[in-house]
Amino acid sequence: MNFGISRALAGVDSWTELGLLLRAGRHMRAWIDAGKPAPVPHPVKVRNILAVADLFGLRTLVETGTQAGATLAATLDYFSRLYSIEIYEPSVAAARRRFAAFPKVSIIHGDSATALPALVKTIEEPILFWLDGHYSGKGTGMGEEHSPIAAEIEHIRQLRPPGRDAIIVDDARLFVGKDGYPPLEKFLADMKDTFGTTPRCADDAIFILPS
Repeated sequence: MNFGISRALAGVDSWTELGLLLRAGRHMRAWIDAGKPAPVPHPVKVRNILAVADLFGLRTLVETGTQAGATLAATLDYFSRLYSIEIYEPSVAAARRRFAAFPKVSIIHGDSATALPALVKTIEEPILFWLDGHYSGKGTGMGEEHSPIAAEIEHIRQLRPPGRDAIIVDDARLFVGKDGYPPLEKFLADMKDTFGTTPRCADDAIFILPS
């Protein structure tokens, strides 16, 4: 599927220009007119995932937090390989049924805080990580913390070659220093130290892009 994003972003070297391009589509209009409230509509999240993936030539998606599989379904035509880790067993079973006809999709049952290492060790290609594996109430699961983000980031730091992968962390508004979320400013500073690139916040997400 050709989204035309690579051509649209050719020569873009500033976050301001990137942001303008990402918000240009008609799917964003109502949300923008409402003042871009959080939580962000799912089409905006998908557009951002695909824009980053296309910009950096990333064809492997690793997602934490499958839930109903909406992100997998929306990005299925773009990525060559898709992996999703889900802790809540009913969601795992439903997603496996939904994507049974697509061998390029793997649904992994487990806590991403502990299941991520075994997965990423098997992947040689650059990855787009979509980290959204937090507890969000009834019908979702939880490990030791509401959010496994600290463990997920540490696994990526330890196991992945530096400077090749893109990381998008959803729900930046939840980074307030509780329930497994560090304070946002501390997290951003730590990510800059860890990955050597300046993370940015946009559309209620944190973007850590390849160097």
